[in-house]
Amino acid sequence: GAFSIQFDAQGFPQFNGAYTEIISQGGGLYIGYDPSHNFRLSDSYLSTGVAFPTDNLTHNYLLTSGVGGVSFYIDYSLVFSGPSALNPGNVGTRFGRQYGPHAEYFPGNIDNMSIYEGAFTADEVRAPGSSVPDAGGTLSLLVIAGAAMAAAFRRQRA
Repeated sequence: GAFSIQFDAQGFPQFNGAYTEIISQGGGLYIGYDPSHNFRLSDSYLSTGVAFPTDNLTHNYLLTSGVGGVSFYIDYSLVFSGPSALNPGNVGTRFGRQYGPHAEYFPGNIDNMSIYEGAFTADEVRAPGSSVPDAGGTLSLLVIAGAAMAAAFRRQRA
């Protein structure tokens, strides 16, 4: 079904020719970047051509997927869209690393992670200070506090 994933991330890119995952689910959904520093959005969009920011600042990311395809926003601006919707994974979720056995760790901070049922429309994507997006009664399925996220990430890297 349709879904949206929104989070803030501050990356300290270690572009060493490796793949990196910010969020990953077993079964096929992930958001990360490839060795050429371009965002990957699941196996459907292995390289979006959208470069991962290298300014070491925190940015807001929003991925929506539904009947109209997929849209990817950075700081509330549309940077990529594709015609095919993504299939969420069916086996667990990992933040800051790849779901499988690969060492695809995200070198940075992840905060304010929210996963929603339903795809936000372009009109529902709003910058800070405006009302929270509401995709027709969207149900928030998961909200993770930044402190807990950082602690979990540190434990996995240790």
